[in-house]
Amino acid sequence: MATIQNEPVLKTVTLIRRPLTLAQAAEVLQTSKRIVQDAIEGGHLPAFKVGKRWRVWSDQLEAFGRSGQPAATRGYETATRFNA
Repeated sequence: MATIQNEPVLKTVTLIRRPLTLAQAAEVLQTSKRIVQDAIEGGHLPAFKVGKRWRVWSDQLEAFGRSGQPAATRGYETATRFNA
């Protein structure tokens, strides 16, 4: 591992928080849109609706993908609906 002044250089990339569609979330997790929707409806993955379509925050998806466990909501409700 590369070091700078005896400090390890982290090789992880912090995602900029942005909303993802089900298709984008499924691509990130390398699974189907149905599996992502099941995780949302089961309360395992926090999400919100814009009109009729689900969106997942990228940081929530990252946390869910790393652990395979429900992502912490950090003040966000699971399956919240926002009308655009």
